[in-house]
Amino acid sequence: VIDKNIQSIVTNIEGEILSSCRRDIDYSGGEDKILVQLKQCMKEAVRMSGLSKEDMSYSGIGTPGMGFKYAKQANDGVFSYWATKNLDFFKEKGHFEWPTAVENAAKLGALGELEYGIGKSLNDYIYVYADYGVGMGHVKGGKLDIGIDGVAGELGHTSIDFNGRDCYCGSRGCLESYCSINA
Repeated sequence: VIDKNIQSIVTNIEGEILSSCRRDIDYSGGEDKILVQLKQCMKEAVRMSGLSKEDMSYSGIGTPGMGFKYAKQANDGVFSYWATKNLDFFKEKGHFEWPTAVENAAKLGALGELEYGIGKSLNDYIYVYADYGVGMGHVKGGKLDIGIDGVAGELGHTSIDFNGRDCYCGSRGCLESYCSINA
């Protein structure tokens, strides 16, 4: 998961955590430097698990919402970087040593509950992620709902006060501006 820091976790097929690595992100070098930091943390978590890269079958990267925030101007918010950059480089083939998927962290939380948690017994639910950002994953009919253009669940950028605080996404009064860790 990438947010204010990077956290890599290695699990077995049952979802049991075997090892983890957590590091702060240095944003000063742009996309390439973030990618290097992410790969280093992933490799460290694999090394600490006692597994080899050949033992790894798949990885997933949970990110702040991206690719749909049309920031008018960025500020110093934790996620202003993600709102103003095109981060499709994560999805480009060949960047990782095993197959890798990229998705919004809140959607992955909802999917985790569907596979390993309370969601296994539910057909419909929402999963709310509230940390440095605010997001939501939605499961409908036993399947993750990603919505049109993959933006279902952008709860944090719902305006609760149209004359409210400026948000790094370019809007005003976003929920995230009032109830995230930074707020």
